[in-house]
Amino acid sequence: SKFSDDLVRRDLVALEQLYHDFGYLDAEVTLEDMEFYSGNSRVELTFRVVEGPLYTVREVRIESADEAQPLRYPVERLMELIGLEPGQALERARIAADESALREFYGRRGHPAAAVALQESPDSFWQFNPPSGQPELSYDLQTHEVVVTYRIREGRPMRIRDIVIRGNKKTQDRVIRRQISLEPGDLADSAEAVRSYRRLLGLNYFADPETRNPFVDWRFMETDRQDWVDMQFTVMEGQTGNL
Repeated sequence: SKFSDDLVRRDLVALEQLYHDFGYLDAEVTLEDMEFYSGNSRVELTFRVVEGPLYTVREVRIESADEAQPLRYPVERLMELIGLEPGQALERARIAADESALREFYGRRGHPAAAVALQESPDSFWQFNPPSGQPELSYDLQTHEVVVTYRIREGRPMRIRDIVIRGNKKTQDRVIRRQISLEPGDLADSAEAVRSYRRLLGLNYFADPETRNPFVDWRFMETDRQDWVDMQFTVMEGQTGNL
């Protein structure tokens, strides 16, 4: 690709983020050397990485995101779902896995959570570490240990009022609905909604016409009926009729 300062800066940020994701929170990456050759048509870049210490987990806590609203489910039960343990490196993938496990636990019990594509969700929906989505980290700079606090906004159990399909101009509703395992009246099960979303992607019918990337979006939506939500699936149709 064409060389530019912007690309170099992006690479520096990406390399630092990679180290941070694996627990090297103080890692710094700099451009040490830039050598042009072949008549300035090519350039060799040398990046310098200072990893710094590896931060490990001292303790993991789970708390309610609402001080006035205690958690509905015992903390001891929720901690059984957590894979991040004392002594482990503070890896971003472990935190993401814990979020997924907690989301599924609450989803099975009818606590709707917004889809990943939805940046803001109502207070009545399940949320992980609102509003940023990131856990609270308390560092000990001497021992390089971290206390990780997950804060959960539980919302409340809800049921599905209606299932809404958007964006299909060629594919009939019934073809899409066959892949959706939830029905009106069911608990708003986020885990089952994700399974339906994956089945729709697996049809290979739906893609962004410009990028040709697979495209299916889903979300739970508030209604004017308390404790009921609509579940909306939005698709974009790519090429059809493949043999």
